[in-house]
Amino acid sequence: MTEATKRFWGVEDRRSFRTLLCLGIAVQLFLILRCHVPSSRVLQGDEKMYHARALEIAAGDFHRPDFAWPPLQIHLLGTLYAFFGDSRLPLELLQGALLIGSALLVRSLTRAAGVGPVGADVAFAFILLDPQLAAFAQYLWPEVAHVFLGLLSLALLTLLEPSVRSSFFSGVSFGVAQLAKLFFKPFAPLFVAIAVLRGGGAWKERGARAAAFVFGILVVVGPVLAFYGTRYGVWTIADTSAHVVWMGLNSVRDTQKFEEISTPAYYEYENSSPDPAVRNRLEWAKVRRKIRTDGLIAILKHQISVQYFRLLDKKSFFVDQLPGERWGPPDEAPTLGTALLKGWAYGAWALLLVGASIGVFQVRKSDLLGPVAVPLLYLAASVAMFFILNSRTRYRLPLLPAMAFFAGLAVDRAREANGRGARLAAGVALGALTLFLAFSEPA
Repeated sequence: MTEATKRFWGVEDRRSFRTLLCLGIAVQLFLILRCHVPSSRVLQGDEKMYHARALEIAAGDFHRPDFAWPPLQIHLLGTLYAFFGDSRLPLELLQGALLIGSALLVRSLTRAAGVGPVGADVAFAFILLDPQLAAFAQYLWPEVAHVFLGLLSLALLTLLEPSVRSSFFSGVSFGVAQLAKLFFKPFAPLFVAIAVLRGGGAWKERGARAAAFVFGILVVVGPVLAFYGTRYGVWTIADTSAHVVWMGLNSVRDTQKFEEISTPAYYEYENSSPDPAVRNRLEWAKVRRKIRTDGLIAILKHQISVQYFRLLDKKSFFVDQLPGERWGPPDEAPTLGTALLKGWAYGAWALLLVGASIGVFQVRKSDLLGPVAVPLLYLAASVAMFFILNSRTRYRLPLLPAMAFFAGLAVDRAREANGRGARLAAGVALGALTLFLAFSEPA
């Protein structure tokens, strides 16, 4: 491995780095084992849809897309089923590798932002060892692939010498990420801005880099749009934005009650029209009627009382599937091992919340024109979006790399004199607020 490759992937010849990497691999092996012994984990929620559609694709029985989910995960899983049968293990191994790759990219991006090796190790550890993200490598949802592709796109823009070539491949990675999940789509202008501003040069050169990034996206997304448009008359990859807003405005604190509301609401939305444009138009009409009926003040009060409690809830999908929890095996009682796993999940989440909160207030004015501005803008915009959008613990996973970065920044600047006092107090206060949101129980 060349020195340039090592820098890109955040590889360092340090004992702490090697130890954390080995721990991350061990965690993946442990989580894979739990999914298959003593019996296979029961699929939950959308996983059942991914599995059923993948089996159809593996059998050569491709059906019309519903345009609610981007196609990458279904087709990736279908391809693996075609080669290896309906075993989930190949996907689990692949996604485990992508998770480790994501952790390496977070580490390299953290180092490139000026954070020391100890802080970078902290960010690295949170991606590898927090089970709420690590366990998604064993699930059929596309979150792990989406996070990896987004980080790879950012790394190609910020860790390599600015060029048309690196910008193009960054756009390709960003485009593939959209075929997995659409969360990063609103942040395309931020990536274009990075392509334009990083590295300087003449405006012609900057414009060429931005154009190359956009062209890279189109190379990937364009053929899918053309196929859907010419074959089905639908010129979109997937779009449930109206439904996501509708459910965000109708969310409740209690997760179980929300599931009872959300499932029939989705089927009503899906069955309203086979044309995604029509069903979104109908759903947006419902959103407008609700705002007119309830009033803006009532809507704001509702969102404040629900959204961030749901987004930051301590009960991640990993916890939900433990014995005694809502998706846990019905014939298994909680044991000491269950308590330890739950403690691991709760402890990692609490540390990340506090660490990220303190790190956000360690940002200096000089950082706002450098690489630290990217995760800061991304995290702030994401949190603002979830004030309206349907929020649940799965949807916060794309935020975790930015949170891990700020936790690493907090550790890196902990001993600096200007990191104490008012900055530290503000960070601790924000950390206390996030812990309250995460660990308080609904009334």
